[in-house]
Amino acid sequence: MIDYPLTFIIIFLENIAPAFMPPTWMILGFIYNLNQNLNPFLLAFIGAIASTLGRFVLVHITGKLKNRFMDKKRAKKMKALGEMAKKNPIKAFLVMFGLSLGAPIPSNAVFIIVGMSEASSIPIYLGFFLGRLIQYTVLILTTNYVLNSVSEIFQLSLTNIILFDIATLGIVILFSMIDWAEFIHTRKLKFMPFKFGKSKKKDNNPKLKKK
Repeated sequence: MIDYPLTFIIIFLENIAPAFMPPTWMILGFIYNLNQNLNPFLLAFIGAIASTLGRFVLVHITGKLKNRFMDKKRAKKMKALGEMAKKNPIKAFLVMFGLSLGAPIPSNAVFIIVGMSEASSIPIYLGFFLGRLIQYTVLILTTNYVLNSVSEIFQLSLTNIILFDIATLGIVILFSMIDWAEFIHTRKLKFMPFKFGKSKKKDNNPKLKKK
């Protein structure tokens, strides 16, 4: 039977993964469905702590690996977003609280962006923790009434894994294309498209002209 320490480990590891994982609230709902002797409020609290710590690790992994997937110019533009978040801790807290409380945006995408922009800060993690604590409490109790069997939870999880992975990829690509330095100064969106392949250099050597 799954207990609180095992729940913590499962949720922590699940939130380190950048993709291919079901929403955390579904896992908590599944655990509560298996063992309804667990206190749903304590289960939500443990889930929120484990989820926050897992996302913290994901942010630092993303920060170390971002240079392998992003050119220096794009990384510099993304860093401007992180600097803006650190200069406005209250706004950063409120935005993260709102996103984690009910916005239909995968949190793995949000924290990959946090890692890419080097926006990691206490207000961001605190906003995420409080938002998830409220969300998990409500959804654990709701899941118990709406989904009456473990098979229903699994079927819904598989559908959400596919949808969340597609959404995650789209959100990360979109945010990495925005020129954040330009947006911060002018409040105008300017996109930097990805360039594939090597550009051909023109041959300007005058000695190679045909007679």
